[in-house]
Amino acid sequence: MVAGGATIGEMLAELDRRHPGLRFRIIDERDAIRRHIMLFINEDQVRTLSDQTRPEDTVHIICALSGG
Repeated sequence: MVAGGATIGEMLAELDRRHPGLRFRIIDERDAIRRHIMLFINEDQVRTLSDQTRPEDTVHIICALSGG
């Protein structure tokens, strides 16, 4: 899926416009990345929504599985 934005936050906002509710599954009410989600820009882990992106970057959204 291709999405634009100068930051991870902008990219997630664009994806949420196309797929309503997606951002809330990744970002909590305090605008923090949820504990069970890891985001990467290329091979570097994202720490905040203000992390910068470039058009040639690949963003990975990884969800940890849990349960018993």
